[in-house]
Amino acid sequence: MANAVYPKFKEYALSVALAGGTQKTGTLRAALITSGYTFNAAHDFKDDLGANIVGTPTAISSPTFTDGVFDGADVTFTAVTGSAVAAIVVYLDTS
Repeated sequence: MANAVYPKFKEYALSVALAGGTQKTGTLRAALITSGYTFNAAHDFKDDLGANIVGTPTAISSPTFTDGVFDGADVTFTAVTGSAVAAIVVYLDTS
């Protein structure tokens, strides 16, 4: 699969940037995902990933957004076992 950005995230980002929407706070995390997951543009929460998360999602520290590019400190997934990884999903953990 090519790179994709969930439409619900785009909608949220534009509502904050252009329409004065409410900005959410939380921790950005990266989750390793199996090939059993199928991208769906309607997905909007972590639970949409189902049982396709491999290992434990890892926090992304020092996030920056500059000129439309997202960056953050490198993440390390340790002792990952189970299904092969096919994708990485980045999400905002507000819990």
